[in-house]
Amino acid sequence: MAIGIFDVVSDVRKPKLKSLLGWSALIMVIFSTIRTMDSTIYYTIKSKIRFYQKEHYKREYDVSMVHHQLSLLPTDAIVCAHSLLLLHIALRANVYEFPRIKDAEYVVYSNYDQFYITSEEEFNAKTDSLKHTSNREVLYDKEITVLKRIQN
Repeated sequence: MAIGIFDVVSDVRKPKLKSLLGWSALIMVIFSTIRTMDSTIYYTIKSKIRFYQKEHYKREYDVSMVHHQLSLLPTDAIVCAHSLLLLHIALRANVYEFPRIKDAEYVVYSNYDQFYITSEEEFNAKTDSLKHTSNREVLYDKEITVLKRIQN
């Protein structure tokens, strides 16, 4: 649809009409984006999707420490990470979204943020079993948890 709008606006010859159509399209996109974020059908934590509100940017933990812990992960390591942390480690050959661990050497998940894909109970059961398994070592366990697979 966006390409169609740009195509139609670019074909208009009158500069004032072209400007009016361009600005109108922009205003309608902004309005519909905000409307969609304010009127979600399914249960969502609205502060997580409303990027235009201050609550979206507040965290209950030390974000700089999270960045520091993520920077300590080897760049060539296979990592499984919580959805909110994925964008910080995405430029790797192999990255998995938690709870899909597969052959990950490191598992990283947030102890504070929402439980995407799983319910809170499933999330807690999965993370507890990972922490207490004999083939994982806990490297860090505050804002986020970093687990390393122990080589046998």
